[in-house]
Amino acid sequence: MMLAVFLGGAFGSLLRWLCARVEGSLRSESERPVDGWGTTAANIIACVVLAFPVAQEPGVGASSFLVAGLCGGLSTFSSFALELSGMWQDKRYKRAGVHLAANVVLGALAFTLMLPIAGLFGI
Repeated sequence: MMLAVFLGGAFGSLLRWLCARVEGSLRSESERPVDGWGTTAANIIACVVLAFPVAQEPGVGASSFLVAGLCGGLSTFSSFALELSGMWQDKRYKRAGVHLAANVVLGALAFTLMLPIAGLFGI
């Protein structure tokens, strides 16, 4: 079980890092600071992935790999909080509101919509 969490966490962390790199590559150096879309993408992807073990109630190994490992390494509340705080301090209130709503609402919606789909696949 520990190995499953370790491997899932390594893979999830790598995916999280890739999301941040993609976001960075879409902006020029002259643009304003990170808007958090990499974090938002990582959090929504983790919510989608989480639907599969929840829908299927897999064995402990699969659940440990996906839930504690992959989703734990991929999703990132700390980066979300850091970005949200920075937007607030920079008085980018509208962007902060969009960031908050995108992570909370879209994450919950992605999980809720994916749950019945994941159940159909039997993965």
